[in-house]
Amino acid sequence: MSQAVAVPEEVRYKLCDMGYYNDAMKGYLIAGMRRMGFSEIEIRKAVLGMMSAHDELTAEEAEKVYTEG
Repeated sequence: MSQAVAVPEEVRYKLCDMGYYNDAMKGYLIAGMRRMGFSEIEIRKAVLGMMSAHDELTAEEAEKVYTEG
């Protein structure tokens, strides 16, 4: 992550909008939820929610949601 911080903000947000990055984030979400014992139905709902949020929020808005809790 320290390398990503060195990249200009505009470039970071463009990288976040690339499909492979989004697929990787879905994979992290699925793997993390499986490790925590969530059911496959809960995982599917979370992935669908994440996909919906990705369609509706910019990378900047999503970052704000994360940093503000």
